[in-house]
Amino acid sequence: MFSIRLTNEFAWNTVDGAIHRCWTTTTERMPKIARLRYRRYNLPAKYVIHTVGPQRELPDKLKSCYVRSLTVAEENNCRTVAFPCISTGVYGYDKQKAANVAMSAVRDYLVNKSAEQKNPFDKIIFCFHTRDDEVIYKLTFQRKETSMLSASAVASAAPIFNF
Repeated sequence: MFSIRLTNEFAWNTVDGAIHRCWTTTTERMPKIARLRYRRYNLPAKYVIHTVGPQRELPDKLKSCYVRSLTVAEENNCRTVAFPCISTGVYGYDKQKAANVAMSAVRDYLVNKSAEQKNPFDKIIFCFHTRDDEVIYKLTFQRKETSMLSASAVASAAPIFNF
């Protein structure tokens, strides 16, 4: 078992750090993480739904990051959601395992919503820092796409996936 203690300098080079840097360009100070949804400030998005991924390979915790983010997005009527590869950077989560968790979490969320006759999203986007990330996530999506889109309940509610 291991843990990573992030210093401010180390955290500055993460997606979390990028969000904080955008925040510091405004006159408002960022509140302590009191809620998941923030106004967009200088970011090209209506909201930033901030989640912190696990620092170790903990699939249930990683899945919870995706599910909670999708839930908050749906509660705020966001029709498009974009995800980075959560925890695969400085936290060192294995990229293939993380891709499997991400795709399964999104698929399961959409299957549940489809069973409720809901179609909460028009588009779900996965963003990549490296070409390696892109290849892994695209291949994982292709492998899971059949099971994801073959269920008739999901096919009618499936959003467009962009990479």
